[in-house]
Amino acid sequence: MPTIDLLALPPVAQQELLDFYQFLIEKNKTAEKPTAKKLDFKTFLLSSPKCEELEIEFERQRDYPRDIEF
Repeated sequence: MPTIDLLALPPVAQQELLDFYQFLIEKNKTAEKPTAKKLDFKTFLLSSPKCEELEIEFERQRDYPRDIEF
């Protein structure tokens, strides 16, 4: 990439470049991504979709071993 001697430019062009640079800095400050807020566990559970909505089938074990006494 060729190097550019900014001081060799006329003063008007130098000011335009400086103004454009400051514009880009301000634009990037306002375009920063907002930080994700942290959810507590209760809010997370209440906002999560239900299993029926996810269309996931869970198998429940029905035949327990017979050698275990309760």
